[in-house]
Amino acid sequence: MFYTCRKILKNIGYADEELDRETITGYIEQICDEMKITREDCGIYAADRAQLYFRGKTYDIGFDDLEELAQKGVDMLIIEKEGGAEQLAPLAAKKGIALLNARGFLVKYAIRLAEIAGKHGCNIAILSDLDIYGLTICSKIPNVYRIGISFETLRYFNLNLEDVEEEYNAPSFDMDFSKFATEEELEYLKTKRIEIDSVMIAVNDNQKFWEGIIKKFEERFPTRDYNRAIDIPEHVVPTTLEKLNDMVRILSTRLTQDKCNEISSKYRDYKGFIDDVDEEEKANSEELKTVIEKDKQVMAPLLSKIQDLINEYGKKADESI
Repeated sequence: MFYTCRKILKNIGYADEELDRETITGYIEQICDEMKITREDCGIYAADRAQLYFRGKTYDIGFDDLEELAQKGVDMLIIEKEGGAEQLAPLAAKKGIALLNARGFLVKYAIRLAEIAGKHGCNIAILSDLDIYGLTICSKIPNVYRIGISFETLRYFNLNLEDVEEEYNAPSFDMDFSKFATEEELEYLKTKRIEIDSVMIAVNDNQKFWEGIIKKFEERFPTRDYNRAIDIPEHVVPTTLEKLNDMVRILSTRLTQDKCNEISSKYRDYKGFIDDVDEEEKANSEELKTVIEKDKQVMAPLLSKIQDLINEYGKKADESI
């Protein structure tokens, strides 16, 4: 939202000094309050720690989770900015790629996660702003491959510098960034920068932007271990058995509805304490099973036939193990 609003306001005459993050996010908060909605209702999310996006799930990164999270993703793309990670996560999920949202900085857990994942065969790359801050982030992870943003990125998407650049007060530095930027880019960064969000807005097509990232991945990493993204089940349930289970579940739910309500009402104003809630739950389950098994119209005959099949094929199953 910040980058989108800033570009619009700049085009209609607002000065750069009026377009800082604090001012614009303040307007967003004010408008949300007036409309009686939250930022989340608008798809604006804020968080205070690095996160990993993988196959539709989001994981907060903590020390205790590093080994487990390091096993996720055939590739891992570190993204400096939160907005980019949120927008690209659904596209990355289809490829089995994990996105590490650095939120503008790399905390030690995120750095360690990338290192562990790399040792386990994960291809690691980073997408950062083309500025000194972005290059500094890259330098914190040994042997990381920087995908962009770069002048090459702009050429790939047929973008002009004036469409995405902005002036900034570049910090002084004594680090060697030649691994991550050309001499021409480093000279440019003394007065100007290009941020991820600005390029994504100019491209205006997340799928197209993502295809550019995938192209760079394939150039640097021709192969990957898809055992890191695809789970191979030890066993599967045949479709016929799935249908039988669904049918039994529906019938059982209907048969036990009254008994469930009766049990629930018993606990509503319970006097004193129950000695063991685990044992109480087991007793309730047995009581509900009895209701199901006593249904002579459908369940009793059905269960009898199932038991016959168990008796007939159970021994064969044991012998095959």
